[in-house]
Amino acid sequence: MPQVFYRKWRPQSLADVVGQDHVTKTLKQAVIQGRIAHAYLFCGPRGTGKTSTARILAKTINCLNSSYGEPCNQCHQCEAVSDGRALDLIEIDAASQRRIDDIRDLREKVHFTPTEGTYKVYIVDEVHMLTSEAFNALLKTLEEPPNHAIFVLATTEAHRVPDTVISRCQRFDFHRISLEHVEARLAHICYGEGIETEPQALKAIARSASGSLRDAENLLEQLVVSYDSNITLAHVRNLLGIGDDETALALVNHILRGEAREGIRIINAVADQGLDLRRFHYQIVDNLRSVLLLSIGVGEALEHTPETMEAMVAIAQSSTLECVLKAVRVFEQASPTQDGPSTLSLEMALVDCSLDIPITQPVTTPTQNIKPRTEPPQPGGLTKESTVNPKIDTPAKAEIPTSSESLHAPTEEIRPKTQSETEPISSPIEEVLPTPVEEMDSQGSGSYTEQELPDGNISDTQWAALRKATKGIKHNKFDIGALLWDCVQRYIEEDTLVLVFKTRPNMERLQGEMENPDTRRLIQETVERVIGIPYDLRLSLVDQGIFSSGVPKGHLVRAARALGAHIVEEIQEQEKPNE
Repeated sequence: MPQVFYRKWRPQSLADVVGQDHVTKTLKQAVIQGRIAHAYLFCGPRGTGKTSTARILAKTINCLNSSYGEPCNQCHQCEAVSDGRALDLIEIDAASQRRIDDIRDLREKVHFTPTEGTYKVYIVDEVHMLTSEAFNALLKTLEEPPNHAIFVLATTEAHRVPDTVISRCQRFDFHRISLEHVEARLAHICYGEGIETEPQALKAIARSASGSLRDAENLLEQLVVSYDSNITLAHVRNLLGIGDDETALALVNHILRGEAREGIRIINAVADQGLDLRRFHYQIVDNLRSVLLLSIGVGEALEHTPETMEAMVAIAQSSTLECVLKAVRVFEQASPTQDGPSTLSLEMALVDCSLDIPITQPVTTPTQNIKPRTEPPQPGGLTKESTVNPKIDTPAKAEIPTSSESLHAPTEEIRPKTQSETEPISSPIEEVLPTPVEEMDSQGSGSYTEQELPDGNISDTQWAALRKATKGIKHNKFDIGALLWDCVQRYIEEDTLVLVFKTRPNMERLQGEMENPDTRRLIQETVERVIGIPYDLRLSLVDQGIFSSGVPKGHLVRAARALGAHIVEEIQEQEKPNE
């Protein structure tokens, strides 16, 4: 029965192991110096050579004619290991033999001497699948095994292996195999198998493998079975269900230019063609990453065709770094679901990026384009020609008009009386002076919403931009942008931005997030970027904030403060004692 490529072309010596020189050199020196450890822990992603290296190590230490730390691959010991019939090499699948009874059986058999070789090697694959009881039963054997026993533990999830086990082993971390090494290995296999391939086809196979040589070899064999011994780039794309690079690059261009309509058309066209949306999503993120690296000037590590690189450079030069960074973040989290072909996640990510607005410059209105307003707006929708002239020079109660004629009767224009015409005011409140029209127009319209204190200088546009900019910032589990929706007031107090929350739980959640120094620094940097001024942050509740401290909230006070008045002192009326 013919063997599959990854078994047929499995490395037979340490020199044949691809992309793991930091591991093979150390093991080779250990064999040469005779300093073989009693236990090894091989960690790393799948398909990077962990089990193959363990078998080569077992072959080398039992080889009858080993030279310079390498097996001869000719003696009966080496041939037995290569053929999978060596009695002194025991491979255990921890995913299926994970119980404590299995480890107890291993502890009993480990004392048996080797049958033919010098050492008996135990390879425990996926060791992280063992139960806690099984790990505890294995500890003593790992710490003091017999002189003839060597353990090699292999895992893809080293964080699930107890520290007590790791401390008893020599740990080696296997890295993802680089694109060049995978491509070179595939070319070597194609040469040995008589397969004709395009260079771009091998590069596409290597990219889809994501650093796993075994996955790349399996994909190559699928292509050979499907398209015989002549593999082209079109064959690879057809088998993987991915579109061409031009389609993904065109979508990236629309993303960074905010052209949602054209981008959604491309996404729907890709879905209509029956292509794999998850692989198309991977292409989008990969191209956005390339544009990001080109934007910061480190694109020399990218591997694309000259035409693709030229197009990416043009996109990077026409886009801001902030837009590129946001697009990478949004699309990196917008992976399509595995249980359906829905394009919703990609479409939402595209619209999210297109709705991004510049937040570094506050929205202001040029002073020269504002027509001076000679009078404040009148309540009740009254015009200048139909205003009511109140009597403010007598303490008598003003008469309330009862007919529509009196409401629309022409009256004199309102003008404030001078100090000589009125009695001096003996109160601790400063005289209210109107702000010049030019100065007021340069600062804003003078009107405020319920979510903005008159003393603050944060506009609704800036506040919305701040909530949007802090979206995604979190230390534990609470999103800062989401928590800010519970903030009902905000105002500036010297160099501090005070946020008044409606509910205590959300305020405490934000306090908990800000206890992390990095999160607090990131929030302050975001505030400085949005508002333009560095502010410290202070949190408060509605019943503790400025709105509950006795500051009048009547419409007359708000109108006076809008014209530039300031409250110097607040006097609360005391209750009269009962007579």
